[in-house]
Amino acid sequence: MTGPFPARAYLPGVGVRPTPEAQDSTPLDPAAWRSCDAYVHGLALFDRGYYWEAHERWEALWILAGRTGPVAELLRGLIQLAAAGVKLRQERTAGAIALAERARGHFAAVQTNALAGLEQAALVAATAWVIRVAPDWRGDPHAAVEVVFPLALTPSQ
Repeated sequence: MTGPFPARAYLPGVGVRPTPEAQDSTPLDPAAWRSCDAYVHGLALFDRGYYWEAHERWEALWILAGRTGPVAELLRGLIQLAAAGVKLRQERTAGAIALAERARGHFAAVQTNALAGLEQAALVAATAWVIRVAPDWRGDPHAAVEVVFPLALTPSQ
C-alpha cells in the first residue's frame, strides 16, 4: 500500500488536525516488513513530506511492538525523525535538533546494521543532517507539502 496521500501535510497550528486513520492490528515483523501496510505507508508518507502522517502510522505500530525491543526502538526513532521533519517545516530549530538527537539514540539502541529494510547508518546520517542544517533551515511552512530530508526511506528493493 502506498497511498492515499492527503492534499496537505498537517502542521500543528496550521489547519485542522486530521483524524487518525483506522489501522489493522498487525505488528511489524522485520523479516516480512513489505507485508505490513502501516509501516510501508509510513515510509511512503515520509518520503513525500507527510511527516505528521508518517508519525501517526508508525506510532500505532510502536504501541503494537510493546514499546520495547529492537523493532520498537526502530519505530520510535522513525517517529522522532518524522517529528523533526515537522519541526523543520515550522522552523523550530531547537525542537528539530532535540528530536533528531533522540532519534539517533533510538537508532543506536537497535544494535544491528539493518532492520525492516532500513540501514542504521543511513538513519543516523539523517539525524546528523537535521542537526547540521536546522540552524539555517528556511523552508516554506505554508506549502501544502514540503520534502525536507535529502533521503528516501523506502528501500528500492
